Amino acid sequence: MPFVLIWNFLKKYFRWEINSINIFRSVFSVLFLIIALRFADLQVLSNGKFFNNTSEGVNTFSQIIPSSRGQILINDYSKNTLVQVTNTQSLSNVFVEPSALKSYLETSEESLGEVAQRLAGGLNLDYRQVEDFLNKEVTAEIPKDYTVLERYIDNDQKDAINYLKFPSQSPIFEDEELPAYSSWLGYENLEIRSYPERNLLSNTLGFVIRHKESRENAKNSGCSKLVSMNEERGTVDTFIPGDYSKGQYTLGYYGIEQKYCTELAGLNGKKVFNDEAGTVVEDNSEVQNGVNVELTIDINLQRKTEEILKEVFKSNTNSVGTPKHGSALVIEVKSGKILAMASYPDFDPNEYNEVKNSEAFRNSVTSIDYEVGSVIKPLTVAAAVNEWQLEKTDNEGNRLGISPDWTF
Repeated sequence: MPFVLIWNFLKKYFRWEINSINIFRSVFSVLFLIIALRFADLQVLSNGKFFNNTSEGVNTFSQIIPSSRGQILINDYSKNTLVQVTNTQSLSNVFVEPSALKSYLETSEESLGEVAQRLAGGLNLDYRQVEDFLNKEVTAEIPKDYTVLERYIDNDQKDAINYLKFPSQSPIFEDEELPAYSSWLGYENLEIRSYPERNLLSNTLGFVIRHKESRENAKNSGCSKLVSMNEERGTVDTFIPGDYSKGQYTLGYYGIEQKYCTELAGLNGKKVFNDEAGTVVEDNSEVQNGVNVELTIDINLQRKTEEILKEVFKSNTNSVGTPKHGSALVIEVKSGKILAMASYPDFDPNEYNEVKNSEAFRNSVTSIDYEVGSVIKPLTVAAAVNEWQLEKTDNEGNRLGISPDWTF
């Protein structure tokens, strides 16, 4: 009865024609008004918490694409070619986040043993060792945010990690509903630097360590520009997404590797994936690989200079003792190019961790102070020889250049 009265009222005052179209319009308008009021309540009265939570519910996973380190090259002027004195091999480590794994196990139907079984089977590792490792990490008083499970894995193991993180993308498990391990499992790419010429030019080159260093160490080693640029781009390699304080960096120490750490390292890229399907949802930043650094050093002169320096060093070793250090420098007079830079003692950058005395890392040509007068004398003589100044005098009759008998 009330509905009939309301309907008659609307007919009388708004002169509506009763038909299916007007009824539909009326119902649609009322529903639209209800929805609009509800949105206003959620967004305004609830301070927008509904929409924030909805957006946060879209799970995404960011993958950092590491840049490739540039190479260092020197010259072989006899052949008019460049010689690469560094090589880089890309390897990967499997890591887990024990704190996140603990949270996963608390909410998942899987047991630690079942997780260990899937990991061991996928990575072809010993089940007991994996189970013991995970159990030790998860049951620690304060579980770590990051730890390495297996070092230097192959491509098949990398594929297995991706399948364990995103089972729906696996051609093997696509029909099975398996839990995803993307919240606590992953692999990190490493660049292992090698030096084919071993000790040659080692004090000038420096070396790259085989593990990643912290943000603090990166900034303290003179690579603060590398840190800040990656942070600005959002491409920091970190095992806790968004926490740049946990950033990891491949660093060079001493020599060219440290001096040009930003230029050689390059800048990482980033891709964002859907956490469930593993599909790319956006491509944020392109990788900027490191640039190559070319030195004016001539490989043949460098070898000869180091050979002579070592002989001089040894010939001056006697019962009194051994020289602390020695150095030699070969400069092209006309251009000022450094053709050879030798320092002794030297070291093998491939085995930097075997060096017991850090003095071997120093380039005594550039890192030890000398009296300016003593250093300038050979340059003065070289200039005189180059200009062939013989038997010439200045306005006061003083000799210029080199005497006829080549004595000084």
